[in-house]
Amino acid sequence: MEPLDVQWIHGSPNCNDNTDPPIQIHRYLKNIFILRQNKCVDHEYSFEAPFMYLIFGDDRVMLIDTGATSSPQLFPIGTTVQNIISTWLAEQIKQFIPLLICHSHGHSDHLLGDNQFQHFDQVTIVSHNFLDMKSYFGFENWPDQIVELDLGNRVLDIIPTPGHEEAHIAIYDRISKILFTGDTLYPGLLVIRDWDSYRKSIVRLKTFADSHKISLILGAHIEMKNEPGKWFGYPQWYQPNEHILQLETRHLIELHDAITNMAIPRVERHNDFIIQPANLSPPKLD
Repeated sequence: MEPLDVQWIHGSPNCNDNTDPPIQIHRYLKNIFILRQNKCVDHEYSFEAPFMYLIFGDDRVMLIDTGATSSPQLFPIGTTVQNIISTWLAEQIKQFIPLLICHSHGHSDHLLGDNQFQHFDQVTIVSHNFLDMKSYFGFENWPDQIVELDLGNRVLDIIPTPGHEEAHIAIYDRISKILFTGDTLYPGLLVIRDWDSYRKSIVRLKTFADSHKISLILGAHIEMKNEPGKWFGYPQWYQPNEHILQLETRHLIELHDAITNMAIPRVERHNDFIIQPANLSPPKLD
């Protein structure tokens, strides 16, 4: 697996002076693109700087999440994805590939760009609505069932991970061995709204990891600094010296052990993430 060593755009002390593109594009592998929203494209939700992922199969391409801004003028996620697809098709000497859009979960910073894809030919946008999402993927025993989705010689495992949000999913790509975890696990503040569901989700992910090789764990945000246990605070439009995006299986094991051994939910700071029950105050800044 290729190293993921990228200097991500991370905002500015004064967003009026920011000259970064609205979306950073990184082609990690031949068929996987990583996109990050500029923290400064607007002042309502863009401080979340969410990551989005584009995964190509032979028959379909999947976009995981569409960002935190609806305006195509400020945040042209639709045309950006369209241009990436066009370039990929030219390389493959293909004429067309349908687009499938799904969401790691239903919070607004992961779906506000949906409207920019309404004009696409043969696009399927999986609703973030809990019942619609379960129906599309074919879950019959949520959250204890893992279902398969084939993009065409590229099978993805769709893993229920409620807790941060009731319809949250993780996605495992069997080819790259990447586990995409949304807001369930990333280098940042892991906000837990349903403790029991979240605990069971982390056990489910750990059990999955016990029998599957995981090359990288890629979440939806970065909020930690590159100093162990330190974070930027929330909200923040400027994050120099960020933690790297990727986590590893050892971080999932660390989270699993902490969560399963925690008799009473509490805020707990780790080197690479912070456990944060939603009903408790976040940790103070260093």
